[in-house]
Amino acid sequence: KINPIDRKKLLDEFWKSFGRCPFGKHFEGLHFGGRYFLPFGKSGKLDIPNLIFNHDKILKGQITQSKGSYKSNFRDRRKYLINEGCYFTPWTITREIHFVYPDSLKSEIAENFADDVCDFASKLTDVSIEPIIESYSDYREKLNSLNQEDGSMVVFIFEHSDPATYFIISHELKNWSVKRVTTKQLQKKHDLKELRKRNWHSFIELNTYDILQQLGCVLWACPPLHFDIHLAIDVSEKFTHFCFSFYMFNDRMEKPIIKTDTFTKTNHQEKINRTILENKLNNLFDRWNNDLISFRPKKMLITRDGKVCDGECEAFEKVINNQISKGNLSNDFNYDVIEYHKSSLKGIRLWNNGDLVENVLEGTYFIKDANNGVLVPTGAATLNHGTAHPILVKKVIGNAEMKLILQDLFSLNQLNYSSPTVAQGYCLPIKRADDQLKDRRIQEVERIK
Repeated sequence: KINPIDRKKLLDEFWKSFGRCPFGKHFEGLHFGGRYFLPFGKSGKLDIPNLIFNHDKILKGQITQSKGSYKSNFRDRRKYLINEGCYFTPWTITREIHFVYPDSLKSEIAENFADDVCDFASKLTDVSIEPIIESYSDYREKLNSLNQEDGSMVVFIFEHSDPATYFIISHELKNWSVKRVTTKQLQKKHDLKELRKRNWHSFIELNTYDILQQLGCVLWACPPLHFDIHLAIDVSEKFTHFCFSFYMFNDRMEKPIIKTDTFTKTNHQEKINRTILENKLNNLFDRWNNDLISFRPKKMLITRDGKVCDGECEAFEKVINNQISKGNLSNDFNYDVIEYHKSSLKGIRLWNNGDLVENVLEGTYFIKDANNGVLVPTGAATLNHGTAHPILVKKVIGNAEMKLILQDLFSLNQLNYSSPTVAQGYCLPIKRADDQLKDRRIQEVERIK
């Protein structure tokens, strides 16, 4: 979490301590303090795409490639969302949200929270949504009670005395969409409500955004990308789950399809059994066959979080050929496969090294060659501390230009529905897969304990 100007100073002091030939007199010396400068012509800044809100209101991308223009774009996303509402709201969206809270919490706090969340959700969806508020003395009894009801969305307020409680609530309520809030967190925000109204409103907004996503709302969209389908695959190393995160949108579609599924694998390695991978991918496409046939996607980008393991490319090819033979995909359908590396053995950071040492802007990229590129999703406009962290993208299969791949990934970075005013570190499919696997990993740790 070191800022660029401090990082540069520390690096300069480090290399200066070794002298001009740190590797010995027979070896090449270091120049520019050991820093690598991106070559001209192979690097630049990707454009922030137009974003579409309700009533087809469009927020244009940045006006200029400057920090101020980027900051305005991020701030305006919240304004457009509040003024225009969600890009898409299912006509079957629930008209009631359940709020349950422990007896130890004042009813007034729970009621204020529930009323404010439902009022804000109603504003964004243009649908009247009412709270159903209930207290409980034992959370396990409440879980049993809820499981006997036909419900859709519950906000479960609980005392975070036992870490396992957080995961038990989600695990037990299989027929409900669940948003979890701790009494400590809610109490703290409510106590400061009058002094810091802005913090309370922000707390309400962020919780409502998460709830609306679970209810199937699309807060905003970007125009169709180069690839109709983005499929992210994330595997939990040393744990027993893997995840598919699916995003599909093209000109024939009213709204994007966004779906995330988690499955169990047979080992504790970063490798999926080829047969299991084929079966799960075929099931995924079979489940969406009506949409695939109706909207006729032409291109897919498979984004593997981490390294593509042995047998996975063969599984991808077999699944695509199978789906073409079934008629779910067209004969001219093609796909690319990339590796998406969020970290490396040696941490790499990027910054501008001109008169003013500062973070690069969001969307800065570098293309090493036809199969390797670097993308910086977060940067100077919204990164308040630390130095910009790049993502390494390596193409394994396909002929798509690296810049088109990077532009698609950066566009999906702009779908930061959980916190509209800041840049998102990972593209939407990878972020959703990562979040689900983190939840599953901690559940496994709790069971082991």
